[in-house]
Amino acid sequence: MKIDRRDFMLSSASASLALFAASTTLAQAANAAATGTTPRVRRRYVRVGSRNIHYMTAGEGSPVVLIHGSPGDSSFFNEELPELATKYAVYAFDSPGFGRSEPPPLEERDVAFLADRIAGAMRALKLPPAVIYGFHTGAAVAMEIAARQPDVVRALMLDGVPMFNDQELSTWFPEFFLPMVPDKLGGQFTSFWTRCRDQGIWFPWSYKKPEHAMRQGVEATAEIQDIMRRIVQPARTYVPTFRSAVHYGPRVQGILSKITQPTVILCAEGDVLAGHLDRLPPLRSNQSIKLVATAEEVHANRDQLLLQFAGTARAPSIATAVPVPLDAGVNAHVLELPDGREIFMRVAGKTNLPPLLLIHDAPGTSHMHLPLIEALSAHARVYAVDLPGCGESAPFATTSPTTADYAETLRSVMVALGLKRAAVYGIGFGSSVALDLATRHPKMVDSVVLQSVLLPSAQERQDLAQNYAPAIELKADGSHWYATWLMLRDSVAFWPWYNTSPDALRSAYSADAFDADRLHDRTVEVMKRYGSYQHVINAALSQDALLLLGQLKSKTVLCTDVTHPFSVYDETLVKSRPDSLTLQARGVEHVAQLARMIGI
Repeated sequence: MKIDRRDFMLSSASASLALFAASTTLAQAANAAATGTTPRVRRRYVRVGSRNIHYMTAGEGSPVVLIHGSPGDSSFFNEELPELATKYAVYAFDSPGFGRSEPPPLEERDVAFLADRIAGAMRALKLPPAVIYGFHTGAAVAMEIAARQPDVVRALMLDGVPMFNDQELSTWFPEFFLPMVPDKLGGQFTSFWTRCRDQGIWFPWSYKKPEHAMRQGVEATAEIQDIMRRIVQPARTYVPTFRSAVHYGPRVQGILSKITQPTVILCAEGDVLAGHLDRLPPLRSNQSIKLVATAEEVHANRDQLLLQFAGTARAPSIATAVPVPLDAGVNAHVLELPDGREIFMRVAGKTNLPPLLLIHDAPGTSHMHLPLIEALSAHARVYAVDLPGCGESAPFATTSPTTADYAETLRSVMVALGLKRAAVYGIGFGSSVALDLATRHPKMVDSVVLQSVLLPSAQERQDLAQNYAPAIELKADGSHWYATWLMLRDSVAFWPWYNTSPDALRSAYSADAFDADRLHDRTVEVMKRYGSYQHVINAALSQDALLLLGQLKSKTVLCTDVTHPFSVYDETLVKSRPDSLTLQARGVEHVAQLARMIGI
């Protein structure tokens, strides 16, 4: 079958193929917001059923909903969202199973499910009927929303409707949906880097015929890294929904006939779906097609149509649109501090339980402590923060923050949450931050739990500072992903991880320490902030923890843990506070006893 090359000539900077390129980052948008030139973009979560749905939002006025293509996330709209927000209240959702939204159950991963969940998010946010713009897979989702839940839709703008025919599906796509199966030896990162690299060269990336080359060469390493980030996080969950969208063609005729809202199907001539316009069924009187020359013209037409379609009903302000995390399950939540910084946290436990602030180990995020969060939530209302520069929380402006800087941020978090006092539980490098918080603000800390505290000698401290948290540099061959994975795996087997001599082999670690999924997820969490993951580690290595241990006034429980690399300091830890309560940590088995000890 001959393919018109025009269908494959989009650069990664245009909106049609690469799905991931956006010249304006959230950081740039925030800077623009600070100067008053564009509305500020905020990240939020809303609970729909038992799943957390992530979205970005900005602006005030009539609601406009943006739905990304696959595989991708709401950051696909980094450039358009702030611009549209000068006139509208704009919401860009991560479809379930993509980006930061939790995946649906395996049996429900199709376009209809995505549509119902995004409509559910719109209802939870109390949005009036919105104009919905969907790109590629997002166009299919938008159509399903309009057909299944028409009361939330005012009008549709569909940028490229997927209608692949049987020959294309059987010829182009058999190898397209490469599943991500975490490898015990870390090999998945090499294969997926190659997949992300290839998608900028051919369409489909897996069908490497000369006539399918896009003639744009290899993407810049930073762009491949961004594509990799968007794919590797939901890689185990996106395939069924993406496949459902690619095979969506037969449903289009029936769906379009059910849609009563005004609908415009837009497409650029160079879009890979431009040829699909001729495959559309006869349209209703209020449905139309507009083929234009470039993606920029698509956006210009979209903006004109918004003026025509947008209603007068206003979306709730962001202050009232953010639901308080529920009692059930582990809720994702973004807290905005008075200075504008957004701090991500996982919240679990009933609201009437005593509060507990959990501070994660490093390298990593609160994600690595999910079993502990769930166990503690039976006894406390748990707030597990991603420290600044880790995971979902933005870094400090400085590249050399101290544990005092982290402690002050956590104090601000407690104030913003309305917590006058709370138990504080720090693990590993997180215990160094807990120490600083407890000694600086003893009146805010009911009790402090310190598990596996870093207590190196002066010589060790110097060696660790030079080697423990190396900067992660992007490599054109993607080897930085494997190097990071290997660093995390070796941190289980050796102390310190970079000393791989026989004498450095550790004698104890948790039973699942080498679990492929666990190492994969931890690598992904670290790579979210590859430029700042090391800041909290360097801050802890500059702290005199023994001095602070002597200054603690709060009720203190010292947790030893033979499976943690810092177990080499457990004896020193216990001797430093002979009057403190002690407890041996064992996964989550110690939680009930700990709860009794600190009175939660």
